[in-house]
Amino acid sequence: MATESGCGVDGNPETVDFHTSGSTGSPKTVRRTLASLKADASMLARAFHAELASRPVFVATVSPRHMYGCLWADLLPKTAGCACHPGRVDGWEALAAALARYSSVVLVTTPTFLSEILTQRDRAAMPGSVAMAVTAGSLLRPETAVGTRELFGVMPTEIYGSTETGSVAWRRQEADGVWTLFDGVEACRTAEGAMAVTSPFCMDGQATLQDGVTFEGARRFRLHGRLDRIVKILEHPVVLPEIEDFFRTSPLLEDVHVPVSRGEVPRLFLLGVPSAEGREVLRREGYLGLTRRLRAFAAEHLPAYAVPRRMRFVRALPYTAQGKLPAAEILPRFESPLQAPAVASWARTENRLEATFFCPADAVYFQGHFPGLPILPGVAQLTLVRAIIREAFGVLPDGTIRSLKFQKVVRPCETVRLTAERVAPDRVAFTLATAAGTAASGTFTVTGEG
Repeated sequence: MATESGCGVDGNPETVDFHTSGSTGSPKTVRRTLASLKADASMLARAFHAELASRPVFVATVSPRHMYGCLWADLLPKTAGCACHPGRVDGWEALAAALARYSSVVLVTTPTFLSEILTQRDRAAMPGSVAMAVTAGSLLRPETAVGTRELFGVMPTEIYGSTETGSVAWRRQEADGVWTLFDGVEACRTAEGAMAVTSPFCMDGQATLQDGVTFEGARRFRLHGRLDRIVKILEHPVVLPEIEDFFRTSPLLEDVHVPVSRGEVPRLFLLGVPSAEGREVLRREGYLGLTRRLRAFAAEHLPAYAVPRRMRFVRALPYTAQGKLPAAEILPRFESPLQAPAVASWARTENRLEATFFCPADAVYFQGHFPGLPILPGVAQLTLVRAIIREAFGVLPDGTIRSLKFQKVVRPCETVRLTAERVAPDRVAFTLATAAGTAASGTFTVTGEG
């Protein structure tokens, strides 16, 4: 059942239920009144009156079923008298087409989407109609902020808040990186270092956000990471963002996330994105070699209890469209001996993917297949293709494969080129090729969202 807000309402038309992503645990439902959301949108219209005075068209890459999208892709443009581009754009091709239609645009997006389009090879062709770019969901990295300004000509406006509190503050990193509270919102630092918010947009009038904060004056502040990401390992407090920042200084990694294991005795894990240098280590020394190098690097600077016990390596961290890292998507990776392949290139459009990867020699797929002459089993090739299709297109291949052919063997560390194309809503065709020619091809039937 939907109301005039389009945000998705169950039962009472005066309230809206939002479902959080579960980035710090299990997903939960948060109920907001429609009146508080409209008041939030009215405040945003006043705060950004100068940017909205020319009545730009709102183009969104986010869903209105999350609070940020509900406000910025629906209620705010209505309040400000602006039009909205129909639907949600997905991928740089769709975005370029949408931007080409309008002379002035407010781009409503996330750090994840911006990071993705900044890696696209044809991004220089993006139309220059963006008057304002807005992000929320997670903090924008400085290099992504700068890249966005170079691409669109505007520094992104970041919105800070939560489903419980509504909009709290904003910033642009071209200044000093300090956040400024919105009018009508009050906040202070608790004894534990968290941010206590008092706002007319809160369901209970006030709420505490688990972000470390220091204030610079009454209405400006800096954030210092999640307080709920401080854990005890063998009775020692460990600040997980600090461990992540440390590993990002390694030339072997581009990005990293450090989760905590389940169970009575917590242990640190590491999910890392290898750099080009890290991929070369994978090619020469395998997963074990890269793990050993990172542990040796950490042992020089970190206490033993702060060195991750298990490491897994991926092409990119599995951020949601809202810029979150859900625990349910991350921890299962450490419960399996399977590792992702080392991806060297990745170029995706709306319906097509071209990628290159290789499987290190110590990948579990090669064990016993065959002694003295390891080759990648056909079932392993299909497993890898299924996972990549899910990541690229957000759909899940089922067990049906048409026109399947295996033609050439794939050896350890051999570069494989994958071409996958969504030839129909329910079908994705793929080809795996090496320098020797086509190794495998076929068409997966896909269902729903992965």
